[in-house]
Amino acid sequence: MCGITGKIILDKEFNINPDQIIKMTNAIYHRGPDYGNIFVTEKIHLGHRRLSIIDLTENSNQPIFSNDKKFVLVYNGEIYNYKEFIPELKNDGIILKSNSDTEVLLYLLIKYRENILDKLVGMFAFALYDIENDEILMVRDRTGVKPFYYMIYNNVFYFSSEIKSFFTINLPREINEINFNEWILYRFISGENTIFKNIFKILPGYFMKINKSRDIFSKQWWNLSEKVKTTEKIKNPFEWFQSTFYESLKYRMVSDVPVGVLQSGGLDSSCISQGLYDLNYQNINTFNVGFHDKSLNESALAKNLSERLNFQFHSIIVESENLNSNIELSSYANDEPLIHQNDVQLTAISKYSKEFVKVLLSGEGSDEILGGYFRYNTLKHLTGLKLILPILNIFKKFTTNLRITKLTEYLKLKTDFELINFNSNNLIKSDFEKLNLNGFNFNNEFRMKIFREAKGLYPGNILRQMLYFDQHTYLYTLNERNDKSTMIASIECREPFLYNKLIVGCATLENKYLFSGKKNKHILMKTIGQKLPEEIKKFKKLGFAVNWYSHIMNNEYLKHMYMDLHKSDIFKIGVLADLDVKKLISLSETNKIYRIFLIQLFFLNYWYENYFLNFNLMYNKYTPDKIEYPSQI
Repeated sequence: MCGITGKIILDKEFNINPDQIIKMTNAIYHRGPDYGNIFVTEKIHLGHRRLSIIDLTENSNQPIFSNDKKFVLVYNGEIYNYKEFIPELKNDGIILKSNSDTEVLLYLLIKYRENILDKLVGMFAFALYDIENDEILMVRDRTGVKPFYYMIYNNVFYFSSEIKSFFTINLPREINEINFNEWILYRFISGENTIFKNIFKILPGYFMKINKSRDIFSKQWWNLSEKVKTTEKIKNPFEWFQSTFYESLKYRMVSDVPVGVLQSGGLDSSCISQGLYDLNYQNINTFNVGFHDKSLNESALAKNLSERLNFQFHSIIVESENLNSNIELSSYANDEPLIHQNDVQLTAISKYSKEFVKVLLSGEGSDEILGGYFRYNTLKHLTGLKLILPILNIFKKFTTNLRITKLTEYLKLKTDFELINFNSNNLIKSDFEKLNLNGFNFNNEFRMKIFREAKGLYPGNILRQMLYFDQHTYLYTLNERNDKSTMIASIECREPFLYNKLIVGCATLENKYLFSGKKNKHILMKTIGQKLPEEIKKFKKLGFAVNWYSHIMNNEYLKHMYMDLHKSDIFKIGVLADLDVKKLISLSETNKIYRIFLIQLFFLNYWYENYFLNFNLMYNKYTPDKIEYPSQI
């Protein structure tokens, strides 16, 4: 697990100074404090920071060269099945100098180029430079577990694991108002876009090439829809799921450093711990974030399970005096406004766990692969709910129950696309209209593309369309959050539920294996979940909930920022220029849904004031003063 940077001259008449690649690589020092180095030619610069996980020796340092010095690779991630390719490489006469996945990946790419990608099990983002042919291949993994950002400016192609690298060399830091509006509408930006002008992501499952003539092209190398269409029907789904999940866990335990578990107390992380126990892994540390608010606290469940499995349990509470420092660090780590509002707690527990482990396993992806969100239940019972909509509409006038109100307005949406697009939203069209927010583009091109794919794969099955949609939009943001919130603490995060065999296999199953029962995720509940204590199986899903309003009101600095929110210049940007802020504040006092939206804007403003306007202050605070690279010495 590491960080990569690069700079490629697109104009052959222009040469570059290596100082920039050093600054870009310094910006991601936290991703790899164990070692760093750069590769420099007149036209291409590459940088790397290493977090040593597999083969801790210097033989696995990067940038890594082929034996003939014709290829150089900078790589971020893990290829869990790398040992399976070693016999083939040795038969080809290749002498491996290390015991790492990095060197194996290098020679596989030299032999097969992008044709090897579908055989790789892992998470990765990398750039391979063919020195002799002056061509560079840049790749991102199937579900975007590892980030890859790029920017083209003044005929130079820049890339990095994190956006902050671009700002350290004074590339423009500007907000894209169209993407900004999408963030306001949906809480995240879909597809290859970011909140910044001219800064993009390589899409998950895609690669880019820049050839000798400096032509740039992009191609999808992994498509879930195509995989599902060519996959045979699973004969014994429960047996298949359990064995495949165990296989995923074994792969994700490939490490030369200690591995721990992010143990919330919920079903997903509990199944990971239970699975490790079943596979006879020992001396496992589990890490939990607790809350003083008992209605949000799952710590007792996590502790009891850890003790039952004879794992070492650790828990922290992120409140009061250390809350603001973690909000600041999390904002810096993520580069864009905080989306999920538990990013802060994830950053804090990653910092704490660093004392014990270098790798953490997370339950991320389970809800999107197995249909676990409570919000899916509306689509599960859509036909019946629409039949009683007239009754709900009348009942809404006589109740203060926000769920009834929200459900009634949601059911009024007319198309399947709208029902899917707004399924994860707290606010829908009618709510935004009350705030004078009418300037949205509801037919976002990328979202429409994914919806068409989902509809083509699952015609007439809105539940499966919803799942496919989330897997290609919302899940991407979770993976980016997981990566950056853990890597800021130099921790590698692995997601066992995002094993490509699980993703594809589950996508072929009938609805009943996913959406049965009160909690859905039926196939998980009836396999590994069966082994869990009853208290976990019956516990209400919390989803790492955080009572931010209470936190803000009990912190002097945050409360002051919250109370002065209406004065912020953020309300001059994009669609927010039309927002009736006073009305929003008034509505938020009695309506929890509007309060959640106001807190979303609070975090947007926190990012705007602390990161966007004062990036250099944050950078100087969180980056070591002096970092040297062997290539400089």
